[in-house]
Amino acid sequence: MTVRLRILILGPAREGDLAWHVAMALRGLQYEVILEDLVHFDREDPLWKRVPWKTPGLHRWAIRWMNRRVRTLWRASRPNLVRICKGRFLLPETVEEIRRAGIPVINWFPDGIREMESEFVMECLPHY
Repeated sequence: MTVRLRILILGPAREGDLAWHVAMALRGLQYEVILEDLVHFDREDPLWKRVPWKTPGLHRWAIRWMNRRVRTLWRASRPNLVRICKGRFLLPETVEEIRRAGIPVINWFPDGIREMESEFVMECLPHY
């Protein structure tokens, strides 16, 4: 009897985004994949989705809210692996909490090094 690997993928996950493509490829290989779209604030998004990420007073609230959502999601989905695409807004304590539960956490950050220096990416590196 084989055990299917359950992978939680977190990141920009609209059709055509990297996280979406990775999820489709892994599903094609018969893995169980949970794909969760974390943050979008592109021009085509509705204003109500962009405002918390672009407003200084709401920015920290949005980050805390998203990290609570990630913790709830991984607990509910019970994945064998968490794969993060970029993870700009993940707090180190969120990544560490998942790791302490014995779940490997990887981050695939496909953009340039200058993008990595934004938000919490560099703080989280030791936790991946």
